Amino acid sequence: FITEVIEAADKISRISNDLYIYLLRQGSLIRNPKIEKYKVGIDGFLRMAERLEKKDSEAAKVFFSIGKARYMIATLRKGAVQLPLKKFKVLTESIDRETIKLQVKNLPLKLKVSGYIYLVSKTLFYYIIRSLFKD
Repeated sequence: FITEVIEAADKISRISNDLYIYLLRQGSLIRNPKIEKYKVGIDGFLRMAERLEKKDSEAAKVFFSIGKARYMIATLRKGAVQLPLKKFKVLTESIDRETIKLQVKNLPLKLKVSGYIYLVSKTLFYYIIRSLFKD
């Protein structure tokens, strides 16, 4: 749903308020540590990116300056927390490293640091994220 909203938007804004709350239940899709869910999410995300390339909107400009890398780093972070190292490395094959390299300098500090660590070493990123965050 969110990918269609982003694609349809002409303008976007950032707000600091919490507008929704996740209810995380054991067994829910968001807690499911299967790599397939990540691949489905990445495939949908990349389809949206293709459609956005044809748009000349503020939302598309923001997306192509920081949005792709933000999504990829967030996906990597969640994967590092939920997946064993071997499956995490499989997940990294679906991630566009060049996009992270191009957009990382535009990201907020926390994501910028995460992105640079990932670019240096996928394994280092995995262990740092697992040590800092819990599912």
